[in-house]
Amino acid sequence: MTGYLGLNGAEQQNRRSIASRFVRAPALHVCVGALFMLAPALVNGFPFWFFDTANYQNVGHSIFSNIEGLFHHVARAPPPVSVQESAPVTNGVNPWLYQIGTRSPLYSSMLYFASTMASYWVVAIIQGLCGAWLISACLRALGLGGLRPLLAVIAPLTLASTLPYFAGELMPDVFAGYAFIALLLPGASAGRLSLLERYGISLLAFLSIEMHNTILALAIILMLSVATLAWLGRVWRRQFRNLLIWISAPLALALCFNLAYATAVAFARGAAPSNPPYLMARVLADGPGRLYLRDACAHQVRYELCNYADRPLDDVNQILWDTGPNTGVFMLATADSKLHLIQEERRFVVQTILHYPVAELSTMAVHAVQLLPRNDIAGELSLSPTSWQQMQLGELAPRADGPARASLAFRRAYPFGFVDAVNGIALFFALGFVFWRFTRVDALLALRSEKTEAIEIRVFGVTALALLLWVVCNALLSGAISGVFARYQARILWLIPMFALLVFLRFGRSPNTHLVAALRTMH
Repeated sequence: MTGYLGLNGAEQQNRRSIASRFVRAPALHVCVGALFMLAPALVNGFPFWFFDTANYQNVGHSIFSNIEGLFHHVARAPPPVSVQESAPVTNGVNPWLYQIGTRSPLYSSMLYFASTMASYWVVAIIQGLCGAWLISACLRALGLGGLRPLLAVIAPLTLASTLPYFAGELMPDVFAGYAFIALLLPGASAGRLSLLERYGISLLAFLSIEMHNTILALAIILMLSVATLAWLGRVWRRQFRNLLIWISAPLALALCFNLAYATAVAFARGAAPSNPPYLMARVLADGPGRLYLRDACAHQVRYELCNYADRPLDDVNQILWDTGPNTGVFMLATADSKLHLIQEERRFVVQTILHYPVAELSTMAVHAVQLLPRNDIAGELSLSPTSWQQMQLGELAPRADGPARASLAFRRAYPFGFVDAVNGIALFFALGFVFWRFTRVDALLALRSEKTEAIEIRVFGVTALALLLWVVCNALLSGAISGVFARYQARILWLIPMFALLVFLRFGRSPNTHLVAALRTMH
């Protein structure tokens, strides 16, 4: 019989089957999830941004400008001179190398290319898609595929976590959380996800590691921890070794990429990219560095820093970025002076710790403790109008100037304070639920059992320990290197409510009586 569109029954059934498969396709679910995740940025009317967005944009410009210079160098032809290379060259080093070493070349290139060829929205969309894909993969690894479970996780995270604000921000911070998932998931999802998808997630782990130096350090700590368990563990030794392989592969690729990138820059411009003296600035601002500097300069232990000993030296941002003649250091220094400050940083920091170990290490510990619970975004994003104008982002991306100035954040109309309050409450309840659920009788029996029936809860238990390690080490690293800046911790704390939601969807609120009976029988 011919249907109402002139199709017979078999053809109609075939089309319905195709439509049904399309609706159930994970790719479509990921797109819908990303749309939910970007809801705050859509409400804002523009992706969020920060002061450092301009720095990544400038580094991206330098990279693309110098790609052409690299080919000219190989051909022995004079390279073109970009705006950032027009400064005098000293000792074969261009001043732009001091900035380029601190910013991810991959993220900088993506941001610059997207803003130049299309729109800043491209970056936000990519970040939203990556997050939705990882959450979707976690759910499918638990046997919870489909759009409904995905939205059951992403919708609460959008309403009550920092994830959507970092996913919708023109900064690489969100990848600190993505890296944790992408490093662990491929090794823990064998049999649930295809090998091709696990390779893709591992590739995303490599890209995430490349987004910031602290993520690289966290990945190394995670790898060493898993390696220790694989070496010492009496149970699950084979599983831990398999997990170690999946963690080590993207980490090794990231280290190789960093080496290749530094080699290429050195070949093209005479020196490898370097970082501003972050640790030197940190120990100075903490106080022990100022005490050691005073003693060293008085006893003729010459540091380049002695030339700036008359400055306050009590604020990291002033030391590194201020251009005030009575307060700034690094940004006011000549190319020669910058080079000397960078070269003497390690010796200065080590000597400061050796001379004042208790004072410096206790200060670092205090910073880590202060940073550990910070889950707020208002302090950063409420500065949107200041950062846009001060960093001249409108000149870097003229097409984005009008939409950015019309956004709620620029007009100080976005309720960031209310968002922080909601996110803080949600984080508190997520922590409480995870603790409560893992102290129920089925979880306690499973965590002590080596039986196959207890494997899934034990995997969640190991993941919880890994997440705790990731959160604490992030606070230690960020607090020691940069100080108590909330965004460094808020960028990963959304992992806790996400983990709580996964626990709830997989195990529910009440103990599994069948599992309890089975485990007690085995004992």
